[in-house]
Amino acid sequence: MTGITIAARYRSATRDASVGGDLYEIIPTSHGIRAVIGDVCGNGLDAVLLARQVLSAFRRSAVAVPALERVAGEVGRAIGPHLAEEDFVTAVLAQITPGGELTIVNCGHHPPLLRHGGALRPLADGTAALPLGLEQEDFTAFTTSWSPGDRLLLYTDGLVESRDQRGDFLPEGAIATALAAADCEQALDALMATVHRHTGGHGHDDMALLLLRTRRIPTQGQRTLGSRPGYGQDGNRPSACSRKPRARRGRSQLGVPGVRTHGVSSRFAGVGRRDP
Repeated sequence: MTGITIAARYRSATRDASVGGDLYEIIPTSHGIRAVIGDVCGNGLDAVLLARQVLSAFRRSAVAVPALERVAGEVGRAIGPHLAEEDFVTAVLAQITPGGELTIVNCGHHPPLLRHGGALRPLADGTAALPLGLEQEDFTAFTTSWSPGDRLLLYTDGLVESRDQRGDFLPEGAIATALAAADCEQALDALMATVHRHTGGHGHDDMALLLLRTRRIPTQGQRTLGSRPGYGQDGNRPSACSRKPRARRGRSQLGVPGVRTHGVSSRFAGVGRRDP
């Protein structure tokens, strides 16, 4: 059984903000490991509630629907009734099979970054897709292979749209350097530190990071990842719907039971509070 190690981080843009709409989820299924990361365009409690709807729809569809592009379509249809006039959700869905195939569906989001052999490249097939909830039902999936040791970074725009005092974006080379660290935990720590230095600690957007590296995954019929790299000993899966208190790795927010899984916390939608 070959598979993956997972690490994640979340950083809120404003310490005193109470709610937000960045989200991620990872689910083991009979089709392989499936993950989503996304960003709700909206503000306040409505954004959090919409993020909850996205995660709920993804959890249902990821297990039941064979084709990843159809999962995206199901999620889009499910959240449609909950969208206000100007609401939408950008997202990337990823699937890693036991055979080592990596499938991506991009719904108007920044492309994932694949680190292979020391080089970093965006995973995109050139097909423009609308975000979830904008009346697009047919999404396109593309598949590539990845090798042991490859790292896949899923992220929200708080990473690539980080600016320094001159207004310059974070260089791709700085991301590549951080991802070269010894393991996924150290890589995300390095990346968070890199962004902090680049912005002077004044990020203007939330940032969610999800890093996956080829390791061990379950075969068909094994639904629990307890004792496997990247998951808790109790077998719970990591998930997050960000809420803008400052999050620390491996810690749940607002008293929601967390899953201490190599830096991945359970964070469900809700009104946040400021950390002491």
